Order: sequence, then C-alpha cells, then structure tokens
Amino acid sequence: MKNFIISIILCLSYISFNAHAFNSKDLTKALALSERRNNPRLDISVYYSEEYPFDLSDTNLHGTDLSEADLTGTDLSEADLSGADLHGTILTGANLTKSNLFGANLYGTKLHATILDSAILCQANLTNANLTGAILTRTNFSWANLSGANLGKANLSEADLSWTNLNGTILHKTTLKKANFYGSVGLMPSQKKYVIASGAIYDCSSN
Repeated sequence: MKNFIISIILCLSYISFNAHAFNSKDLTKALALSERRNNPRLDISVYYSEEYPFDLSDTNLHGTDLSEADLTGTDLSEADLSGADLHGTILTGANLTKSNLFGANLYGTKLHATILDSAILCQANLTNANLTGAILTRTNFSWANLSGANLGKANLSEADLSWTNLNGTILHKTTLKKANFYGSVGLMPSQKKYVIASGAIYDCSSN
C-alpha cells in the first residue's frame, strides 16, 4: 500500500513539474493513474497554464474514454478521436482543427469557442452539446446528431450538415454561409427561413 501511494505521488510530481512538456505520453500516464485510482474522471486542468498549454496534436486517441475530463485550451489538432467517449468533457477554447471525431460521443460536451475547422464529426453524437461561438468552418457533420445542441454565434461557413438531426438545435446569430443542410431533419419553419437567408444550401424537401 505504501509503495502504491508513493508511485502516485511520483507520477503526479512528474506531470506537474513538466507542465510545459505535457503531451500524449503524459496523458497516457494520467489515464493510467486515473484507472488505478478507480476515478472515472480525468482532470488534468491543474497542469494547465496559458504559457504552456497542452499539446496533444496528431495524437492517436481512438476509442479513448475522456468523458467528463477537463481539457480546456488543449491542442488536439489533427488528433484521432474517432469513437472516443467525450460526453460531458470540457473542451472550451481547445484547438481541434482537422481532428477526426468520426462516431465520437460528445453528448453534453462543452465546446464553447472551440476551433473545429475542417474537423470530421460524421456520425458523431453532439446531443445537447454547447458549441456557442465555436469555429466550425468546413467541418463535416454529415449524419451527426445535433439535437438540442447550441450553435449560437458559431461559424459554420462551408460546413457539411447533410443528413444531420437538428431537432431542437439553436441557431441564434449563427454564420451559415455556404453550409450544406441537404437531407437534414428537425429544423423549425423559422429556422429554415434563417438557413436560406444566411446563404446556406438547403433542400426544401427536407423535413
């Protein structure tokens, strides 16, 4: 038991004293520690600083359970998060440019002011996700579930929302220029008018 406690202290000390170099290897250590402590929530926010933000760019996190983790400001650009569990995760201000989130679970995820430019979110579950002010230009949401998601003030220029579920989705002051809504379902009549007036591509036969 004593050795177990010492190993935890050493692991935490290593990560905290090397915050400037926090990367995929450190995340692996944090995940392992979380499992050993039977703690389902990964919280690495204590290691964050504006001077040395986390760098997990181009990291393979396929199928990883990051649910309810605090990844505020993390650089996850070009990371593979396909099939990952990110429900309830805090990704406020994170950079997920060109990341792969195919089939990921982002139920209730906090993505306020997050950068998801050219990211892949095909078949992802974004139910009740907060995407207010997010950069979603050229993002691929095809076949994703965005029911109840908040896209207020987000930029979805040239985004692909074809065949998405938009039931209860909030589009307040959302930029939709050249966004593709072909085959999408769930928009209210007033939202359909807003989509068309915003210069988006919309199939009038959609539900």
